[in-house]
Amino acid sequence: MQNLLERLPLADFRYLCENILGIPLYQALAGDFVKVKGRQKLSQVIKGLDSGLPFEYIVSESSFFGLDFKVEPSVLIPRKETEFLAEAAVRYINRNNLAKVLDLGTGSGNIGISVAKNTKAKMVVCSDICEVFKIAEFNRQRHKAVNVRFVRADLLAGFKYNSFDIIVSNPPYVESTFLNSAPSLRFEPSSALEAGRDGLLFIRRIINQAYFFLKDKGFLLLEIGFGQAEKTKQIALSTGKYKILEVIKDYSGIERVIILQKNG
Repeated sequence: MQNLLERLPLADFRYLCENILGIPLYQALAGDFVKVKGRQKLSQVIKGLDSGLPFEYIVSESSFFGLDFKVEPSVLIPRKETEFLAEAAVRYINRNNLAKVLDLGTGSGNIGISVAKNTKAKMVVCSDICEVFKIAEFNRQRHKAVNVRFVRADLLAGFKYNSFDIIVSNPPYVESTFLNSAPSLRFEPSSALEAGRDGLLFIRRIINQAYFFLKDKGFLLLEIGFGQAEKTKQIALSTGKYKILEVIKDYSGIERVIILQKNG
């Protein structure tokens, strides 16, 4: 157990003890034994960690914005920095009494469901091109997010123009060359990460398309990668269709979220 404590963040170690092995954290820290049934589970966890599998996939669980979400290798593991995107969405929706929201590229549904649970939005549409809705639907039911619905779509294809008050997206933004040299990401779906040579493939597409699907003075919130803020601003301003409201930094001081507003 001591070895696992050295390999896992304390929050993950606590979850392992209390939710998987069924022993309180203080007993594990005191070196208490694990029962036979727990040893089998513990062995599976160690085997998964030894293979490099992320802890969240081993336990099929990830925490995001104060909620627990089921995750599997078909969906991206929610990141702490993405909470800045969810927080900004909640703030803009509540401040402006926004009614219709699109979570573009929903994956496990973590952003859309978190927004639904923390705002009074009438409708939160969660879209994705992949068949991931079994997991997202499980999470929707788990959190009783009754105002959330799922739509399969290639970005904004199939939606009606001027449909949404706000579009929120954590799109793929990892450069192809970096992804190929990042073993820590090899278990996660490349379709949720890879975005061409400069990492801006989907950011460009979303900025160019979103204008037509936002209502007058609607908002577009995007998560972006390290060093992408200035280029993303240039892309947005070059369209002549948006103004930049703010750029939000994450825990590491990286410009992580850009907020645009459709010109009226």
